[in-house]
Amino acid sequence: MMDASNESRLRRLDALFDQALSLPPERRQEFLSSLDEAVRESLERLLSFDGPSVLGEAIAGLAQIPLPETEPWHGQQVGPYRITREIGRGGMGTVFAAVRDGEFSQTVALKVATRAPYSHDFDERFREERQILARLEHPNIARLLDGGSTNEGLPYFAMELVSGEAIHNYCLNRALPLRERIELFLKVCDAVQYAHENLVVHRDLKPANILVDPSGQPKLLDFGIAKMMDPLLPGVTVTSLLPMTPDYSSPEQIQGRPITTRTDVYLLGLLLFELLCDSRAQTADTTSPAALERTVCERDVPVPSTAAPVSRRGALRGDLDSIVGTATRKPPEQRYASVKELAEDLRRHLDSRPISVRRNHRAYRLGRFLRRQWLPVTAAALVLLTGFAGGLSAWMQARRAERRFNQVRGIARTLMFDVENAIAELPSSVPAQKLVVESALTYLNGLAQEAGNDPQLLLELGAGYRRIGRIQGSYLAPSLGQAELANANFRLALSYLERAAQVPTSPLEVSMELAETHLSLSNAAQRSGHSLEATQHLHAALSAVQSEERRFPNHRELSRELARIYVEMCQDTGPGQPNPEFGRKAVDILEPLYRQAPSDRELQGQLANAYSAYGSTLLNARRAGEALPQYEKYVALGKAVIAGQPNSMSNRRNLMLAYAKVGDAWWGFPGISLGDRAKGLENFRLMLAQAAWMLEADPRSRSVATDYAMALMRLGSALPPQDDEAIRRLRESFLRMETLAGAEKNNQILRRSQMDVCLRLAGVYTSRKQPDSATKELRRAVEIGERATAADPKHVNLQTWLIRAYSALGRDIAARHNRAEAEGLIARCRPHSLLLGEFDKSPTGPAWRPRFQTWVADIYKLLGDAARARVEQKEAVNQWRTLAANRKLPAPLAAEMQKALAATGAAR
Repeated sequence: MMDASNESRLRRLDALFDQALSLPPERRQEFLSSLDEAVRESLERLLSFDGPSVLGEAIAGLAQIPLPETEPWHGQQVGPYRITREIGRGGMGTVFAAVRDGEFSQTVALKVATRAPYSHDFDERFREERQILARLEHPNIARLLDGGSTNEGLPYFAMELVSGEAIHNYCLNRALPLRERIELFLKVCDAVQYAHENLVVHRDLKPANILVDPSGQPKLLDFGIAKMMDPLLPGVTVTSLLPMTPDYSSPEQIQGRPITTRTDVYLLGLLLFELLCDSRAQTADTTSPAALERTVCERDVPVPSTAAPVSRRGALRGDLDSIVGTATRKPPEQRYASVKELAEDLRRHLDSRPISVRRNHRAYRLGRFLRRQWLPVTAAALVLLTGFAGGLSAWMQARRAERRFNQVRGIARTLMFDVENAIAELPSSVPAQKLVVESALTYLNGLAQEAGNDPQLLLELGAGYRRIGRIQGSYLAPSLGQAELANANFRLALSYLERAAQVPTSPLEVSMELAETHLSLSNAAQRSGHSLEATQHLHAALSAVQSEERRFPNHRELSRELARIYVEMCQDTGPGQPNPEFGRKAVDILEPLYRQAPSDRELQGQLANAYSAYGSTLLNARRAGEALPQYEKYVALGKAVIAGQPNSMSNRRNLMLAYAKVGDAWWGFPGISLGDRAKGLENFRLMLAQAAWMLEADPRSRSVATDYAMALMRLGSALPPQDDEAIRRLRESFLRMETLAGAEKNNQILRRSQMDVCLRLAGVYTSRKQPDSATKELRRAVEIGERATAADPKHVNLQTWLIRAYSALGRDIAARHNRAEAEGLIARCRPHSLLLGEFDKSPTGPAWRPRFQTWVADIYKLLGDAARARVEQKEAVNQWRTLAANRKLPAPLAAEMQKALAATGAAR
């Protein structure tokens, strides 16, 4: 952490830097001479990055060279090489794929230094380095093959063309276990150490410069911009000027101090952190030189075990925390002296031997020895203690029981976390998911007998039961569709986590899991129509995270959890309308985190959900123009994720939902959307295409089949009523829902959706002037709703949709002057309106009785009975006024009341 004097010094240096830059060259030296020596030296070092010297020559030289854009390079001849395509661009130049024509054919990666510093001695230094770098022959280094200059004088070099993924993406996309990540990293260390032994420091070690080929071998790239060490000053390069990536730079690079082999040690420490934690170790602030120096030179790299995913933290504590911490110390002399020492400590860790930076702790050394040599130690103990056979036998039985307990515990964790993670995203994974659930529950139930008050074990049990519930009944990802079983396991998880939270020494992960479990229960309550309970769980989740935020400010995982809760609060339908402010807060938290770790797929998906939630609250607030850009960012992220993980079911679903949201903004809601049917239809068709892909990939998944039926409904509703496709899509949607609901009698979400389809079909038939078909659909909606509410009378969402169906059918029948049936519908609807008034705890819930009375008045108007209509209207007005007299009405309800009174001429 930076002290106040340092902060003050940097602020002053920043201001002086700006002042010096504003002066003409002839006055700048006079200004520098007026400063004290220490400040002048620091300022001159900063100005060297902006001054003429080599960089000035580079700008002057490049200004005279017409640099072709991408397309003109295609087909150009550069030396003996013919360019075929561009591979990428960086700070120093552009990399092309090229072929060598002539006596022999060869495909290479050709780097043309279109952005390299250009000076009179650059070409000479380039040629000298090329001769030495060409001698680097190592299986994990992309070899430098050739070099020269283009006709325009631009330096180039040809390297071995490597096909593969950046090392961090390779680990992330394959969910490599920790040991395999470290073993891969050790190959990188061997290559860098080899380069050091040949007097070469890489200086730009970052994930993008280390590709892993299809055989799993890492290859180091861009040794062409490395620097040679002075053989008379071992470990020190002749110059420190180099292109660099601020996020992957060392303090000495930022400060212009000599570059040594310990610079590469620091960069390897940053890389190791990213492979262990799936996030960047440092984020440089490039807004000013002082800010850059502050963030790279003063701010410590986080401890890996506090920044990694929760499931990985335990394995990082101790050795790996110490190894990364030593490699990334700010003063070079405090780091590992060589890459070889860093690699040796990692190998010691993998072999359960003491690492060099911790070996002086006796208890640590003993623990490592016993872990490594447990069999000989046990044998020796048996020989020494034969006289105590009885006691030893009891001890061994206890040890066997403990080992068996830990084995069971390990198997359960493997099933719940490693295996489930591996199969969850795969198509047709339902049978495997069922096996995981059955096996993991057996182990979890056994572990529960031994829980006691051990907070770590209680945490594992809570996390395990929550994970099982997610597989059984998550609506956010493909699941087994077992909502009731899922809810039971969520509640079981909550009971264990609440016990763990009561232990004063409980770890931070308990609060994180507690929040996630409350979110799962909130989603389950929301789907069951219990909005008040859903809101209560949301606030409990928020409370759990905020209490830890005070203990751990700026904690990355806590911030992500907080953003997750804000996203859920955007979709809350309990007391208070969803607030766009929650969505904005989620986006504000996640965007900076995503800029730090753009390859983090999980974070990418979370940010996409935040854009979606923010957009939805804006659309609900009738701000469609503001919602659309959020939805479009949602789509862009969804496409990016799919490009990297084309077979991920949850990512496909997210992209499907993203297209639906954009469609909603253009056309989905009359009077709210932007009113462009063509653009709406385009996105609804893209939505259906994603749903169809998932259905083909996993036809046995009930949640996928439900998504497809919903997509059909959305598209059918957006089509023009006169288009026959509208009816065809809506009918297919209804039939698919009927099949799904028949196999799962208590799935009330499907019944509610069926009512929705019927009402939409009735609207289409009415527009086509087919009243009999419209009436038939309305009767079917009422029939479905009555059956569903009889099974679950407290389901607010079902009751609401049934009253909508009653209202539509009642008006239809009254318009036909069928008084007896209309009054029969009134009698059937009344108890449902009373139940809703009791159970609907939303801001507008208390208004169901006066709403019902207003609807009754409308029915009598349509029947032509004006006198009875006036009586019912008067009763509706009285009920509204009684409601207002007994409580302070929230704004949405007050507005609804005034609208209802105005319609009857009774507004005050």
